[in-house]
Parts: sequence; structure tokens; C-alpha cells
Amino acid sequence: MPPRFLGAIDDYWFRWVTDIGAPGPDRGEGGKYLIVPPGYGGLLPEGGFFIARARTTRVVWFGRAFLENKTDPKPAAKSIRKFTKLYPYESGGVGTPIAEFLAGKAQLARMAAPPATIFHEGR
Repeated sequence: MPPRFLGAIDDYWFRWVTDIGAPGPDRGEGGKYLIVPPGYGGLLPEGGFFIARARTTRVVWFGRAFLENKTDPKPAAKSIRKFTKLYPYESGGVGTPIAEFLAGKAQLARMAAPPATIFHEGR
């Protein structure tokens, strides 16, 4: 999430999963969130992510950024584009402690290029 953001993540029935941004655990400083589906029993990263459990396999997130000078939305839009990224989580990837690899508890995840960023504009 970008810094200076305000929002929430809900499951597909619009039940609260977690707050993001100012009311969330990152307190508006920006951060990485890992949303775990129901019944997930795999390894979770230790540190680096704010972890929340959803009750559905899909989630909806919404939020807003704040205008810095109350007239120009460009800095807020630039911040959203720069910091907002969505990736599927794989055990053994980013955030997995090295000790789990050394103890044989985790395997290295495959290296995959992040998906292309797509912006949709409505009028």
C-alpha cells in the first residue's frame, strides 16, 4: 500500500478483513499486506508483511489517497501507481526465513516475473 492512504479490505460478502493505510497496522506509512484464504495451512513469512485472513477466496479492496495541495490529484495518483502492487504469494518466496530453508522446512519458490501493471480509466 502507498503511504498516506486510507482504506479497507473486505471479503466477497463485504465482511471486514483488515484496514489498510492510516487506520491499519501500517498507520499510513505504507506497507505490504498478505491476505490468506480460508483453510490456508502453509508457511507464512516472518516479518515484512501484515497478515490478514479472509473468509472467502477472493477479496475486495478499496481506498483513497489524499491531495497534497487540495487541488492537484497528480501526486496522489503517482503514489498509488508507484506503490500499489499485487502478487500471488508462494511459500518459499519473499519473506520466508533463511532458517526454514536450512532446516529443510521450505523449498525455494520459482522465480516468476511480476505480472504487467494495467490501469483502467473510466469516464
